[in-house]
Amino acid sequence: MKTRVTRVILILKTAVSVGLMIGLMVLAWRLGLGRRPDPEVVRLLNSPSAVERFATQVSTSAEEKGTGKRLLVVEAEALALILNPPKPPKPTPLPPKPRAARTETALAAAPAVAPKFRLTGISYHRSKPEQSKALVWEASGSSRWVAAGEQFGHLTIRQINGDSIVYEDAAGMHEMAPIWGQQPVKL
Repeated sequence: MKTRVTRVILILKTAVSVGLMIGLMVLAWRLGLGRRPDPEVVRLLNSPSAVERFATQVSTSAEEKGTGKRLLVVEAEALALILNPPKPPKPTPLPPKPRAARTETALAAAPAVAPKFRLTGISYHRSKPEQSKALVWEASGSSRWVAAGEQFGHLTIRQINGDSIVYEDAAGMHEMAPIWGQQPVKL
């Protein structure tokens, strides 16, 4: 019986020792022992600190700079530049290019042209006017929806309001209201 107890104790000691070794190995692995460090962390740790940068920027004496200031003032100014660097200067705009001299030429005034469409409806979006559309009946007999900025024929739709549209042609800007309750007529 004594030998059995001794054997059980020996087995328990061995099991505890093996368990401890495995536990230590797992702990070492979890703590990262034996892993390569992160290159970004290494770079950060190897970069000079604010104190080291300060020491390289400040000369050993104020007289070397020829400012006549005390050393403490020179060091404080250098440290202030490190902690609060000045804003970069604004880029200077380029000078305008010289324009060629204009020659006066008479431009023929564009003849006023009647629009070749009728406005038959408006879908106006109050919160997003740029999404508004106008329903136009073209001279070809077809109708289509147009948005602001669209061009058809010689006209460009500039703006769509709740009760009219503004369009532009060679003669200038014009406003047109829809023809409500009337069937579109072929032009």
